[in-house]
Amino acid sequence: MRLVNRLVFGVAVLWDRSVTDDDDVVESCALVTVPANPLLAEIDNTTGQMPAILRREDYDTWLRSSVADASGLLATHPQARMVSHPVAPYVNHLEFDEPLLIRPASTSPFNSASVGA
Repeated sequence: MRLVNRLVFGVAVLWDRSVTDDDDVVESCALVTVPANPLLAEIDNTTGQMPAILRREDYDTWLRSSVADASGLLATHPQARMVSHPVAPYVNHLEFDEPLLIRPASTSPFNSASVGA
């Protein structure tokens, strides 16, 4: 899935870096989710959640504002502003890292005949 007018978009993430008493650095990250819109619920109905998608004009608010202001950005992205198409199942395998993976499955060079041959 992608946004109608953008191939790349921002999502709400929380990041923290801490140092333990033993001077070990611990960096952690969590993807913030919101209730899924019908499009995402159709793709994966196991959690009923989707990433919180941020509009470009809201990036600064998310990164620099109060918790209350940032929380106000957490809403389900409208289905009408998103599109999806099937892709080859190889997007789920770490050994494949090609831009072609996001092509619609019918036009992708990643099909059962070409992968692993």
